[in-house]
Amino acid sequence: MTPSLARLVLQKQNANTGEIKELLPFKWFTVAQCWRFETCQRGRKREHYQWNMDIVGVKGIRAELELLCAVATLFRQLGVGSDIVGIKVNSRKLLSSILVRYGVPDKSFAPACVIIDKLDKIGEEEVKRQLLEIDVAEEAASGILKVLSPPEGECDTIEKFTARVGEYADPAAMDEMSELFALAESYGFKDYLQFDASVVRGLAYYTGIVFEAFDRRGILRAICGGGRYDGLMTTYNSPVEVPCVGFGFGDCVIMDLLEELNLVKAPARSVEYVVYARNNAMYLGATAITAGLRAAGKQVDLMLEATSKVKKAFEYADRIGAQRMVFVAEDEYNNGKVRIKDMFAKDQHGEAVQVDVPIDDLANVDAYFASPSEPAGAAPHTRAAADCLLGSVGGLQWRELDQSWVEAPQPMSAPKFSDGPAPAEEEEEFNMFGDEEVEEAPQKMSLAEKAAAAKAGKKKKKEAPPGKSTVVLDVKPACFDGETDEDSGVADLNEVE
Repeated sequence: MTPSLARLVLQKQNANTGEIKELLPFKWFTVAQCWRFETCQRGRKREHYQWNMDIVGVKGIRAELELLCAVATLFRQLGVGSDIVGIKVNSRKLLSSILVRYGVPDKSFAPACVIIDKLDKIGEEEVKRQLLEIDVAEEAASGILKVLSPPEGECDTIEKFTARVGEYADPAAMDEMSELFALAESYGFKDYLQFDASVVRGLAYYTGIVFEAFDRRGILRAICGGGRYDGLMTTYNSPVEVPCVGFGFGDCVIMDLLEELNLVKAPARSVEYVVYARNNAMYLGATAITAGLRAAGKQVDLMLEATSKVKKAFEYADRIGAQRMVFVAEDEYNNGKVRIKDMFAKDQHGEAVQVDVPIDDLANVDAYFASPSEPAGAAPHTRAAADCLLGSVGGLQWRELDQSWVEAPQPMSAPKFSDGPAPAEEEEEFNMFGDEEVEEAPQKMSLAEKAAAAKAGKKKKKEAPPGKSTVVLDVKPACFDGETDEDSGVADLNEVE
């Protein structure tokens, strides 16, 4: 994605002078789907998603500081501490001064950087062998490895590196690195940073600070990486260098790490409100109430099947993790209200909190569920929405936005209910908030009643006597021999005559 960003920046640049008239710096990020052609292995796939962040137009290391802080902040928010992961930091300027000191020819500089970048993976002996193959003298190769590698078992620091290199290190690069670590300490994420002179990042366009997040346990490959690439724009015909710094953070390695640390959990199913219609006649009102709650910014699930069985509605709400249950029934609806039950909150008596909320005030539904010190169902308080603290995560707090300008939802008029018989469906006594329904126990029958019932059943199922002609009538017949009009019509021809 970095070359793509370079082309986007060039479109804002004057082709003759190189001046960028847009407001600088550019702060750009993407989470893009990427592909690459290579052999699949753990932590590296042909298809993946990658988070990219870049800052364009800042020459100093403050841009690097912001990007490093973004990476460290993500680790913290994921629950991955600095004891598990770290971010190795180096400067291409330091490496360049060392290679020049040991006489590495210009033609071998880029290949030498790629080889040195593999030091952790292939070891010192293999790195030395490959350096010799690109015309680096044996004494120079040994000296380079000695300078880049801290004493075995020790973590490198800027102070230790300065002692090993002496006067051959680039003073400006060393000052820049020291300032970066000092700012990171003030920013509060220095514990994630680790100086490592062997980190090069293989891409040739890096020109300054480079960094790479790694697994301190030594199990996984690099988690992310990036650095400064001030010269990249000139390869796309920019007349001047444009300071740029950025990183790429793929999803493969971090997912492997989170799974190993048991930090990947499926999100719990949750919805704020389930709206339930008492019967089909109330479904029209249920849709209006659902629309009103959604207009108020609530997550609402409307049960698509009206039923008089309250237990069925409760089971559905439990299954999807609903916080509140909205019952749309005739009595409350005809009075312009709707009854809402909180599935978790209890009052001072240990009873479930349930409130009749005016339909024309659904925008303020949360205010009717008062705090324990206030009675449930009280009229909502007048308060500044900006002063309502909603919560905090990772030390950050946010407050509710002022949405007083939002119009309250306009409910539909209540449907009229006739006094005639109810729809043909099995009715049962309506227990609005009963947690359980008790089914009626079957009545016990005496022996005489059982015998009479058995005799009646046999009589119902009596077949025509053998040898007599029978006919099946297409029309509904009259009742014969004690049969009801619901039984199939089988008539005896002799009796018909």
